[in-house]
Amino acid sequence: FALMAASTAALGVGAVISGCALYGKLVPPATPFGTYDGEYLAASSLPGDIFAPTSGSVVAKPRGYEACETVNDLRAEVARRFHTRPCLGTRELIEAGTDEKGFEKLTLGAYTYITYAEFESSARAFASGLCSLTGVVARDIVTVYAETKAEWMLALHGCMAANLQVATVYATLGAEGASFAINQTDSKVCVADSKLLKTLLTVSEECKQLKYVVTIGNVQAKLLADAKAKGLTVLSTAEVIKAGMGKNISATPAKPSDIAVIMYTSGTTGAPKGVLMSHANILAGVAGLTETATSGKLTADSEIVYLAYLPLAHIMELALEHVMLCLGAALAYGSPGTLTDSAPKIKNCIGDAREARPTVLVCAPAVLDKIRSAVMAKVSKASALSRWIFHMAIRAAMERRDSNITRGFVGSPPFWNKLVFSKMQAILGGRVQWIASGSAPLDPDTQVFVECCFNVPIVQGYALTETCCGGCGVSAGEATP
Repeated sequence: FALMAASTAALGVGAVISGCALYGKLVPPATPFGTYDGEYLAASSLPGDIFAPTSGSVVAKPRGYEACETVNDLRAEVARRFHTRPCLGTRELIEAGTDEKGFEKLTLGAYTYITYAEFESSARAFASGLCSLTGVVARDIVTVYAETKAEWMLALHGCMAANLQVATVYATLGAEGASFAINQTDSKVCVADSKLLKTLLTVSEECKQLKYVVTIGNVQAKLLADAKAKGLTVLSTAEVIKAGMGKNISATPAKPSDIAVIMYTSGTTGAPKGVLMSHANILAGVAGLTETATSGKLTADSEIVYLAYLPLAHIMELALEHVMLCLGAALAYGSPGTLTDSAPKIKNCIGDAREARPTVLVCAPAVLDKIRSAVMAKVSKASALSRWIFHMAIRAAMERRDSNITRGFVGSPPFWNKLVFSKMQAILGGRVQWIASGSAPLDPDTQVFVECCFNVPIVQGYALTETCCGGCGVSAGEATP
């Protein structure tokens, strides 16, 4: 998970937390499941044992989805179960521009979601449209070179519905990494967003077999002209879906052993390495992560909102988003640059976290370290009385945690939570119930501090791309005295 840390630099966490005292009463937006009334209680604040033990048996498919043989089966089944629920969410782009230094600034509105049923129908339409417009056939490879967005997930499932293989490329691998993956996989189609299309065009002439680019989001006319001048046919995601709407998919259905994803990682040295993952591999990885999630009492009845902002070209994000689909969650797509109110790209609007009001969040340890450091820096500049109150509150929270950690019971006592920590929690939407952390070791003191201040258990994991995110996970209730 080393590259998760690359997404933390743009978060501006310190500025956000240090500014928490500037807020009065925060009036949050409605959740994707409707208006939320009353004070939110995280799972760690509820009485009783929070983390139920798992059976200990090996699972190759997510529980309740044992009949699913491929990721396509999984998508169809979640669409059947949760068809009217909100599925993939994107914020309205109100205005895009730059500041006086040339840095991008965005004004964003509310989230709009497509339902699970619309996700399924759009994926199937993408599959049919892509085959008819580009001529790709089953087992061809399509490269996805884009930042995390709802359309990324839609393109992935559209390709899998057509029994295509998807090669994923990190944005941080740059033009050289993209051209390497496209050439090694002999891809004639690449899905790219507007930002990375510009990078792709610098090396597209080195990719002789590349003929089509499917774009995500709005693309500048100059970029489109440049692409056409280099001999590329440019199609928007909307055009592909429209071309396939209402048409059958002619491809042979995928088998469990068929390769679904070729995930290019940076590797330690040399060129990027493509890790082959079959449909069965992905289902097994999702099954293991789902065991950890449900042991923390995340269920389909929880009306989960997951804030998706880490790279989907990373196995942890890819696997976790499929766990969320199994639980009928609403996936709200954001970005590191717009995550919080003080994130560097935000202008005249609130950040993704306060707009989405997530219940589940994934953070690299570097982010959690920044939160802790920023809070303590703010406390050190406060009045003597405020410092005394904070230290009383954090001491009480830590004592409560120490007494109950084997039951997964973390967080501050209700009095101190309301008096001291609630505004801090509101920065992330005020409803976070479960945090997962990976990519590097998490400082034990940071874990205790964040669990106490944000009233939420942190689940730590260690895994590999090669194991499809299957490895080990340590839940809050699994503590050694």
